[in-house]
Amino acid sequence: VPLSAFAAVVFAEALLWRPVEVVLIVNNGLGKFGRAAVLAILATALRAFGAVLFMLAAQHTIGVWSWFYIGANAASLIVAFAFFYPRQRLRLRTELYFRRLADSVYVAGSEVLFYLQMEFDKLLVLSIGGPHLAGIYAIIMRLVDLTAIPIRTFSMMLVQRMMRAPELLSRLAVKSGIEGGVFLVSTLAL
Repeated sequence: VPLSAFAAVVFAEALLWRPVEVVLIVNNGLGKFGRAAVLAILATALRAFGAVLFMLAAQHTIGVWSWFYIGANAASLIVAFAFFYPRQRLRLRTELYFRRLADSVYVAGSEVLFYLQMEFDKLLVLSIGGPHLAGIYAIIMRLVDLTAIPIRTFSMMLVQRMMRAPELLSRLAVKSGIEGGVFLVSTLAL
């Protein structure tokens, strides 16, 4: 893999896609789950559209793919900050952060592992299969991302509800309803 292509992908992920995720997290934190879900769907659709454009391009090299990837992530960033970033001033209250530090460390650790796994499989496909297979894999993964968005959104809202009212899990009917809801959303998404 040329260093320029690798650097382009790192640039797209670290400096273009991560700020989009910040907008998602801020919207979720403010309870604007619908806006966050719409942004996640739009951003993933833009990345899938970039993969389709790459498929239709005249050249199919890893370098060309990295430029399409940068373009799709840049478009996602523009949409995120232009239409979805909340128009209110965010305040830092240190007393709230110290109370939730342990939870934050656990969540950050799981996020790091999640993203390592997500990026590792891309690098593995690229190194073993070459740029053509990596391009096909990228297209397929974008489609998989589109089907996983409703599941993630439903799970996030469900977990927040259970954290606010843990006594919900004491009844068998509610537990069965939760399992049925997860099954239904997962099946419909696929």
